[in-house]
Parts: sequence; C-alpha cells; structure tokens
Amino acid sequence: MSKDLVAKFNRASRAPQAPRDNSVDIYHGKKVPNPFRPLEDLKSKPTQDFINAHNKRFDKFIGQSPEMDALQKALLEAKSYDSQTMPRQHGKYSFQYFCAKDMQQHVYQVTEEGKSTRVLIDPNNLNKNGTTAISGTFPSPSGKYLAYLLSDNGSDSQTLYVMNVETGNTHKTTIEGCRFTGVRWDSDEKGFRYTYPAADQKQRTVVKQHKIGRPTKHDEIVFEREALEQSFCSVGDLYHSRGKKNGMQYATVGVGTNSWNELWIKGKGAQDFDMIFKDEKSFVTPLIVYKGKLYAHTDQGAPRGRLVAIDPKNPAPENWEEIIPEHEVNKMKWVSYIKGDLMVAWTEDTADKITFHNLDGKELRQMPLPEQSTVEFGNIQLKNPETLVTIRNFKTAGDKYTYNFEDNSLTFESGSNCPVNLKDAIVERHFATSKDGTKVPMTVIRSKDTKLDGSAATKLYGYGGFNVPLTPEFNFDVYTWVSQGGVYVQANLRGGGEFGTAWYDAGRLENKQNVFDDMTACADYLVQSKITSPKRLAISGGSNGGLLTLATMLQAPEKFGGVISHVPVTDMFRFHKFTYGAAWKSDYGDVENLKSHFNAAAAYSPLHNVKPGTTYPPTLVMTGDNDDRVVPSHAYKFVATLNDTAPDSLGLLCVTRDAGHGAGKSKEKYVTELVQEYSFLEKVLGPIRQDRFKLLLKNKGKNATFKKGRNHGR
Repeated sequence: MSKDLVAKFNRASRAPQAPRDNSVDIYHGKKVPNPFRPLEDLKSKPTQDFINAHNKRFDKFIGQSPEMDALQKALLEAKSYDSQTMPRQHGKYSFQYFCAKDMQQHVYQVTEEGKSTRVLIDPNNLNKNGTTAISGTFPSPSGKYLAYLLSDNGSDSQTLYVMNVETGNTHKTTIEGCRFTGVRWDSDEKGFRYTYPAADQKQRTVVKQHKIGRPTKHDEIVFEREALEQSFCSVGDLYHSRGKKNGMQYATVGVGTNSWNELWIKGKGAQDFDMIFKDEKSFVTPLIVYKGKLYAHTDQGAPRGRLVAIDPKNPAPENWEEIIPEHEVNKMKWVSYIKGDLMVAWTEDTADKITFHNLDGKELRQMPLPEQSTVEFGNIQLKNPETLVTIRNFKTAGDKYTYNFEDNSLTFESGSNCPVNLKDAIVERHFATSKDGTKVPMTVIRSKDTKLDGSAATKLYGYGGFNVPLTPEFNFDVYTWVSQGGVYVQANLRGGGEFGTAWYDAGRLENKQNVFDDMTACADYLVQSKITSPKRLAISGGSNGGLLTLATMLQAPEKFGGVISHVPVTDMFRFHKFTYGAAWKSDYGDVENLKSHFNAAAAYSPLHNVKPGTTYPPTLVMTGDNDDRVVPSHAYKFVATLNDTAPDSLGLLCVTRDAGHGAGKSKEKYVTELVQEYSFLEKVLGPIRQDRFKLLLKNKGKNATFKKGRNHGR
C-alpha cells in the first residue's frame, strides 16, 4: 500500500486519541515511560470509547465489498458441516464431540451399547450468542459419571460440573473459578482429584480431592508446592506392566511455562510424597513400573528426549538405565504403554512418526503413516486389536482409518465431511539461513497455478515460543489464502517445540532475538526465491506469535507490506502483572529482578521500540475484549503508541466483543475475523489473486477510494 494512500486515509480518518497519564516505571535505574497506562483499566469509559472509535475506523478502512460478503458467506457454508472427534470408550459408553452444520459450538454426546446416541451437553442452548463453550470433558473409568468444564466468552476461567451419564442429570455441586484444570477419577468413582488455583494469589495450582455429592468446601488439598510461586502440579497413579495400579502415586511440578519439572513419588502405604528428581533443566514424565523400576520419558541428558528406567530407591540420573536412546534427529514427542509394547511418537521434520518397541527398547515395527501428516488415536481398548485413527495434513481436514496393531495395517474408512480441501495444492519444505547460520525450515503451500515471479501475495506465519511446535494441520486460514491465489508459509522458528529442548532454549530469554532473526531470514528467502516481494509479503501470528510479528516488523519495516498481530504480548516489562502472565517468565525472563533479562527484553519489546520518524508497514492488531490470558491492554497500548509515535504509519485495531484468547469462539465469530483479516490484506497488499494484481499494475493510475463500511459482527 503506497504512502500516499496511507496518508489519504489518515487524513480522512484520524487515529482515535487514547487516554494517557504520566506513568513512569523504573527498572534497574532506568526510567521507562508508560503514558497509555489508563488503557489497562479495561472497563473504564475512556478505554471503551477508544475501542469503539477504533472499531469504527477499522470498518471504514476495509469498507463494504460484495466480494468480501460473498467470501464470508462461502466460508461460513464451508465451515458448516457435520464433524465429530474420535470416540473415547469408557465401559459400555462411547463419548465424542459432535458439531452439526447449523451449530455454533460442539456438543458432547454419548453412545451406549445397544442404544441410540444422545446429547449430554449442548452449550448452544446455554447462550444464544454461541459464546458458551465446552472446555474440557473427563468421563469416569466406567463412564458412569462425567466431569466437564464450561467457559463463557472465551475466558480461561471455567466452571466444573459433574453429571450422571445414565440419567443425564447434573449434580447441584459445582466448582467455580477453575483455570488450567485437569481431572483424574478415583478407581471406585466416588470422587476425583483436580487441579485448582491456590488461594494465596501466587499464581500457582494445588491438587484437591472431591467426593461426589459432598460440598466443595470440604475438598482437601492432597498435593501442593507452597514454596514455589507460579507452580503448576498434577497427581497420578502408577501402573505396572500388567495394566493394574501398583499402589504408588506420582506428582509432577513445573514452574510457569518452563519445560522442566520436579518428580515426586508416594510409595505404597506412605503418607507423603518424596521428591526424587529436580534439576531445573529437564522434564521427567512417568509411564509404568516394570521389574520395580519406573519407566519415564525425559530430556535429561537428551535434548530430543529418551526413555529411561529409574530405581525409586536410587533415583539419581547417573543410575538411570537407558531403554530407548535419544534419536540423532527426531524429537521423542510422547511414549505410551499399549498392549504390552511401548508406543513412541516422534516428531520427524514437524510431522508424526510412530514406532513400537518391546520393554527392553528394541524397535519392533513402524506405523505406515503418509509423509508430512499428523495422527490422532481413538480410545484404545486392550481386548480389541483395532482402533480408529484420524490422519491430517495441510491439504485435508482429516481422513479416518482403522489401524490394526497385530498386522500393522491402515484401512481407509471415510474422508472428512469438510466440503473443501487443498488436495491439488503444492506443499514443499524450504530452508532459510538465519543471521547466525542456523537453518530454519518452513512449509510453503501454494496453488499449482501460482507463478513464482515475485508477484504472489504471501502470508508468512510463525510462533516461535514456549516449546510449542507447528505441525502439518488443515485450517481455514490456509485454505482461504491459498484457494484465493496466495502463498501460505508456516515457519518453524527457534523457541518452538519441533526439534527438542536445544531448539527451544535457542529462542527464549537472552536468546529471544534469534526468533525475530529467524522470521526475518524466512522473509528474505521468500523474496530472494522470487516467491514474493516485500510489498506483497505479510506476516501473521497470534499471542506469542503476535509479539513475534510486531517485534520483527519494528526491526525490519522495509521487508513487509502488511502485518497482522492477534492477541499479542507487547509490554515486555509488565506482562507478569496480569492474570497468569508471571508464568511466562520461562520465555520472557524476570525483567524486574535480573538486569540481563531486562536488557534482552528492552531490545525487542514492541511497546518500547516504536521509533519516531519511521514509517512502518500497515499494521492490524486484533484482540478480544474478554481475553484474560493476554489481557487486551497489550494490544490497546501498542496501537496507541504506534499512532502517536509514528503518525505517518497506519495502525489499526479490531476488537471482537465477548471473545477471549481464541478458545470457545463460535463459527460465525471465527469466520468474521478471518474475513476481516483477509479484507485488510486485500487493501494493503493489493488483490490477492495474482492475475488481478498484475492487471492492477497495468492500470496504476487508478487509486482506490475509501468507502464507509459496516460493522462486521463484533
């Protein structure tokens, strides 16, 4: 988008003024102004006025377009199909999520042997706006009971309910204020253990015991790490290799979003847990007990993971026995004990690979999966040699197969009900070279008709944080972009979880700059390879990925034609002061107490690196007004700063009402936001369709005019 068009729009629609004050924070002797601090008061009238004005300005920018109306209708129709998850068998009951094409939210249903399927939970009947969602389901071992979580407006705060599955009646006792809650049922199904926020406001969780029918005020804490702030814990039972509980329990404790954990063991008949492992560098995940030793998945001494046997009486790492060693390339993703064998999931160049081993670690066979795909298993029954699996990739939403454990075969059962796909698209792996020489992989997806002559509208997506991997998945963002003629690129940046602990460590704390260098290197590669040009290249990301796009744009504004940042973290000095933000110190550091962490964050913090006199590419920041994970003031303050400090740039804000960080969003809200994003990029990059863009170049003299638009469903 030309500077003239940006200037024309800015004159026609001035950026709304934000409330401000003279707030200043001091870090390690340095004064840091925070003039838009009043926007942290999310419910105040000045903040609400700021949001409303920005939403109107954004609507005016994207304008009203019959083509966008048609795209929204087509996408809503495409996303409105009957879909269901893999069934989970518990006793005589089979549970699964289901969403009919006319539903905004998934329902949860059960099928009992010899009886018809019935709906247990229908959030569509709880909220006419479709903003109540099921955020967790936990059937008891026999399926007699169901514990489930509901969330409103995308909030991380949830309410836990218990239902009698046979009658469909929900118990009067509910547990409110749950966050990041998991449930583990007792064997006798008289109660369960669940994780719950501690009462001391230290942003940590405890494990409580609940008995069915008893008031929650009587729930007792069965495990906690009171001395550790931001500690997240869970408790589980240990099983021996014959599939029965052996009387021992384990507890894992992590701090914030760190990948390491403590491991605690409670022996048979013991009153207390004893810690058997902690090095503040590695994780240990227990599996089974075999010949008196605890089989566990760990990255201790193996950044890509390995399986070891630990003697609980002599648990020091130097005494561990290695069962399956670290792979020279692939990351060990998880290990499960199935039908007498060890089933190991590996990440092989971001895709899934499944191998089976005996209890001595010897590899027996490899599951015959298609290349560059991900697999989801249904509930595996010990007496059934077969199970259903869903296999997905960038091209399709997921085909169902039957996998036979005995002859290691896959039998096709049915394709996805999704009416659209990218089966004819070209999917290729490419590698960029980052600033320090690191090879950064990315997946490039395009139509076979797209010409690689530098004119393709290209969206570069990344995340690069919290040990989270980006894997081959079909989604409507990719479909929309590629089917309209664009090139979609998914980058696997350092800080992610694709290639093990070393890859993650190379993109966090003092190494966080590597992530932005990786993203810039990918952008350079796409231009040098004649896939696109800077004016036709947009970067996109959400949450930590929203931070990624803004920080990368501020460091290299000349390389991009448009920027989209969803629910971003932007204030790297105050992120820990809201909700559970302190948990993110694993990646962003302890800026208040460690000067090296402050200096590293100061170099990239989006809120503090907007430079006066610089013209930045058109930037759209999107958030939800009910986001209680990354509070929306991050987005508000950044857009206010961008428009105030660099007024020749275009900084737009789009706030979706009654929405959170992304989870629980209705179909309609999801599609609306997708079309809003597409409309913005169509404006700033030019027509996404390559033929229309080339035609426009021939008629350069005709500038677009900005028409007053409509509210797009916020």
